Amino acid sequence: MQWDDYTGSIIALYKTGMSGNEVSEYIYRETEVNISPRSIQRIVAKAGVAREIGEAFRNAMKRGRVIWQLEEDKKRREKTRVLSKGLRYQVLQRDKFRCQICGTDSKSGGLLQVDHIKAKVHGGSDELENLRTLCLECNIGKRVVEKESGFGGGFKETSS
Repeated sequence: MQWDDYTGSIIALYKTGMSGNEVSEYIYRETEVNISPRSIQRIVAKAGVAREIGEAFRNAMKRGRVIWQLEEDKKRREKTRVLSKGLRYQVLQRDKFRCQICGTDSKSGGLLQVDHIKAKVHGGSDELENLRTLCLECNIGKRVVEKESGFGGGFKETSS
């Protein structure tokens, strides 16, 4: 039998909320015919019954297939916790409300941000010694330099 002979069954199973993997496993268990999940995706897309990504994700969550994703998101959120307003103010005050690279200050209309000298993704911390004040332009420029060089250190400290 060809895969096309299973098209009706594949679409019916998919419409019950099964994923491509589940449909593939079900068909194999029942018939010992091996149809890849990717082939099932192609069949349902061709039939016009493929689910939107959000719907597929919610469906997978309900069925317990993406718990790992929720755990990964939780870990990512823990790593990227927002600095407290008090700590931000301490850094800005210590740096005299001036960009530590170009010297722009808040009085001249520069938008100041608190930046990690060593990024958290590279093992940096939220300690005061690892934080500095940068203007928006320098902070964006630092990211461009990091991306182009592959180095996560950004600009070197300059004396002001």
